[in-house]
Amino acid sequence: MVSRRLLFIGSALAVGLLLLVGLFSLAARPPRPVPTPSLPPPRSPGAGEADEEIVALINGDPITRGAWLRAVALDRAMSRLAGQPTPSPEETLNRLVSERLVLRAAQEAGLTLPPAEEAEAWIADWLAQLDLDEAALEEALAQVGLSRDQLTAAVRRLLLVAQAQATLPPDGDVETWLNSLYAQAEVSVLRPLAVAPPAAPPPTPVPAALPTVAPQAGASAPDFSLQALDGSVHRLSALRGRPVILYFWATWCPACQGDLSLLQETYRRYAPQGLIVLAVDLREKAETVQPIVQRLDLTFPILLDPTATVGEKRYQVRALPTTLFLRPDGLITARHVGPLSERLLESLLAELMTAGGEE
Repeated sequence: MVSRRLLFIGSALAVGLLLLVGLFSLAARPPRPVPTPSLPPPRSPGAGEADEEIVALINGDPITRGAWLRAVALDRAMSRLAGQPTPSPEETLNRLVSERLVLRAAQEAGLTLPPAEEAEAWIADWLAQLDLDEAALEEALAQVGLSRDQLTAAVRRLLLVAQAQATLPPDGDVETWLNSLYAQAEVSVLRPLAVAPPAAPPPTPVPAALPTVAPQAGASAPDFSLQALDGSVHRLSALRGRPVILYFWATWCPACQGDLSLLQETYRRYAPQGLIVLAVDLREKAETVQPIVQRLDLTFPILLDPTATVGEKRYQVRALPTTLFLRPDGLITARHVGPLSERLLESLLAELMTAGGEE
């Protein structure tokens, strides 16, 4: 089994494969603008040509339209099996770009692809978690024209990505790591929209007033109002005067459940000192969230963000879990992407409670 540290990032938009899709669906960002090499005018490829048409270049390494379409098909099949929304083709392309960047970093670090047996064990464990059998998997793959070998190859690549991520320090920030890989790379997305397969309906336009940069330490936490599982409504600004831990999560995120248990113990210890914990679930229904809340016996507010307007728009959450620590005056003392270790949480909490005591 992959360790808990390797299982933390997932997409709030779609994680049909939990980690297979999730590691980059959120963490991936649009490539920075770079000069695009000259290519022949776009045209619809004929049979056998999709693997030759280039849709993106990463340090000169091409992503072909065929590879992109296969990844889109795999995302669709696995998302259906997991009962999660399907990533858009553009999101899948961004994931492929991020995957290529990290695979190159892994190669430079001397890491190698895990054996197929390890990938098969991961797939078997994933099916068991979903209470599905091999027949259901084979049928889902057949519906999108993919083979089991193609799935196994994809899982091997993503397990290698997880190995590369594991080389970060214990308190390393994956979002910062990915951004550094982008900063050192030459990335060109050549013309994806002209040849993209049908996508889901476009999202509702975001008001211009919403932030486009993730709120970081030292900034004021954007205000919001969300409904909790119990039907009550919580507004962040109404909590001024008390320190707040704001935790973004989803039920399909394996590391999140461990974090929630840790946060429950923290809440129990520090609530008498005024600490508030708000756990914001992204893009899920109450009936999906409630069983986990009951099983973990969580007593702090569980807020629902069904359209991810707060998480993905106001707070620019790009990976789960993401945790923010807010002073009583609403200023952010820390933003952490990834699972919370007990030591890390105690360190960030000590800073938060000290700030709270100064108010």
